[in-house]
Amino acid sequence: CLMIPGAYSPLIMSVQGNRYWKFIFSAVLSGLYVELNEITMRETGVNKIPLMTGQTTGGVTITADSYSATLDPWKVGDGDASNNANAWASISAVPQGLYIDFGNKVDIRAYSLTARNITSTYRPKDWVLYWSDDGVTYSAADTRSGESFAQGETKNYSF
Repeated sequence: CLMIPGAYSPLIMSVQGNRYWKFIFSAVLSGLYVELNEITMRETGVNKIPLMTGQTTGGVTITADSYSATLDPWKVGDGDASNNANAWASISAVPQGLYIDFGNKVDIRAYSLTARNITSTYRPKDWVLYWSDDGVTYSAADTRSGESFAQGETKNYSF
C-alpha cells in the first residue's frame, strides 16, 4: 500500500492493481438519471477497457444498477463518443452504480468520462470511484463533487 503524505487522514491505495472497479453517481446536473457516452480507465495513457461489443468483451464485463433497453452500460466502452445511441442511460434515480470487472487485476491511475452529446441535464455532477480485490469490500480511489459537463464534453481525472 502507498500512503500519500500531507493529508489530515492519509489516503491509502493499492499499488498492485485491482480487478473490480465501480462508479457510484450520487448527483447529476439536474434531474434524476445518469447518462454517459464513454468511460476510459487508464494507467500511463493506455485504456484498459477494450472496445466493447457486448456486456463482456475480452474478459471485461460492464454492468449497471439500471439501464434503458437500448442504452446498455457496456456502450460506455465501445469507443464511439459521437453516437448518442451508443451510450448508457440509467432508468432509476441516482444514486446509480456502473461496474467494471476486468477479469484480472489491473493498475488504474486515471480515467475519463464523456457526457452524452444531447441537451439532457443528466450529466454526472457527484461520484465516487471505488476499487476492490474481491468484488465485496470496496475502497474509494477518487471522489468528485460539483463537476459540470458541457454537452458531449470529455473530462480526464487522475488519482
